[in-house]
Amino acid sequence: MKTNPQYCRHLFVSCLVVLALGLQPTRVVQAGDNNNALAKEDIWWEDGALVKSAIISYLKLEDKSPSIRGSELSSEIFYLLLLYDSMSSQESLRSLTSLTSYNLGAFPSEIYYCLLVRKGTAIKALLSAVQKTDHNECFEQLGGQSKRCLNRAERDKEIAIVFKRIDEKEACKIDR
Repeated sequence: MKTNPQYCRHLFVSCLVVLALGLQPTRVVQAGDNNNALAKEDIWWEDGALVKSAIISYLKLEDKSPSIRGSELSSEIFYLLLLYDSMSSQESLRSLTSLTSYNLGAFPSEIYYCLLVRKGTAIKALLSAVQKTDHNECFEQLGGQSKRCLNRAERDKEIAIVFKRIDEKEACKIDR
C-alpha cells in the first residue's frame, strides 16, 4: 500500500490531539496460538473509540476556535475517518455508528456514509439500534446549540439512505 505523505502528517497531528486529550496510545501485544510466532500489535489508530475521540476533539476545537478554518479541520476528520476502513471489530463498528448524530462537514460526511455502506450488512443491526433511540451523543458532547449536531429526523433520514445504498449493493470507492 502506498502511503500518502499528507496522510502521515494528518495521522501525526491526530496522534497529538489524542495525547492532548490525555489518552495514552495503547500498545497491546496479542499472543497468537502456540504455533504462530507472529503477534499483532494494536495501537491507538486501530482503536475505533480513540479515533472517534480525536474526531470529536476536532469538532469541539472548531466550536471553540472560530479562527480555525473549517477546511483544515475537514481534512483532519477525513483522514481520521479513513482509519475506520480497515476496522471490523464489533467495538469499532459501534464506535463508527455512534458518529451518526454528528454533522462532520460536507466532504467528511460523504466519506463517513461511504464507510457505512462499505461495512454493509455487518453494520445494519447497529444502525437500526441507533434509529430506535432518542439519544443524541452530539448534543451531549458539543452542546445543544452546536451546528455540528444532527437532530433525530436528520440522523434517521441519513441512516435510511445508507440502508438503501447497502440493500442496492452500491459500490463505494474511497480514494486516499
